[in-house]
Order: sequence, then structure tokens, then C-alpha cells
Amino acid sequence: MSLDIFPTEIIQEIFLSACLDDGRTARVLCLVSKHCNNRAKPLLFRSITVCGVAQMRAFVGLLHQDPGMARTVRYLFLSENDVTPRDGIDDSGSSGMARYRDKDEIEDLERLSSNIFQCLAPSLEILSYATLPHSNGIARIHFLYSEP
Repeated sequence: MSLDIFPTEIIQEIFLSACLDDGRTARVLCLVSKHCNNRAKPLLFRSITVCGVAQMRAFVGLLHQDPGMARTVRYLFLSENDVTPRDGIDDSGSSGMARYRDKDEIEDLERLSSNIFQCLAPSLEILSYATLPHSNGIARIHFLYSEP
């Protein structure tokens, strides 16, 4: 049976209900057919987690590469802390504690987080933002409430 017999709105609701996981279902639906790809692609980036400067840089690059993708993001968890493996030891051999950031990294965090906020503001419904201990993360959050 082809999905073409169902109204587009029904297919979209089914896909929306099915894609509540970590993104696997949306990725698989995109591979089924061109029709499914067109319906599931907006769900790929509905819920995003971005941790640390490296992921922020990559995400900003993606936002600039495909500006339409920003309109599909509804839920964002943005953390200033880098992701560490589950055992709590990162590549440098230190514990899972937040490491010290130099001035350049802090400026990168400010620039990148502001860029992400600007791109996603029109469509974002829920923002969770985790700052570094003893950082000036409140200044980055203040950006959300400032006049353009």
C-alpha cells in the first residue's frame, strides 16, 4: 500500500509521533523514499543537543550551510561544557570536571552561542542552556532579551 492515498497532514502527524527518539527514526524514514524524505527531513533537527565549542562551531556551520534547517529546530539543549566519554575521562586524561577556559575560548562561546540564538530564535520553543561554572553565561542569556 502506498502512502500517497493518505492526506499529507496525516502522514506528517504519524511521522511526528514516530520521531520522538534520538533521531534514528527520522534518519531511517528519510531513506525509505523521496516522498518520505520530504516529510521526515524537517524532523531530523527538531530536537538538538550541542555541547562545547567544537560542536557549536559545527552546528553554526550547518546553520549557515542550510538556513532553512534552522526553522525546523524546536528544542535546543546548549551546553558550554564539552562532551566527555561515559567513563568520565576525556582525551586529556583529566576527570569529567569542567576544565578552565581561556579568554579566547570564552569569546568563542559568546560569539557561537549568540550566533546560534540569532539563527534559531524565530522557531525555537524550548531552550536549555548550561553554562560553565564561574562563567559569565548570564551575559549570553541576556543577549536573548536584548533589543536588536
